Amino acid sequence: LIYRYAPDQVINVDLIDKIQYTASKNTARALTVKLDIIMSTQNDLHRNTNMRLNMEQMMLRLARS
Repeated sequence: LIYRYAPDQVINVDLIDKIQYTASKNTARALTVKLDIIMSTQNDLHRNTNMRLNMEQMMLRLARS
């Protein structure tokens, strides 16, 4: 998301090629959805839910998004 709107603010300049590629292949909305999925999984894990099940669900949800 940062690269698309403020490329000079990218911190991981060593990964700039991967960042450019990902930015060109995904919309801001798609990246936001993926971040929401990851954050939701993190919240579930903080509540001591089944880690393996949560990780599997997250991977499936990310693949669908």
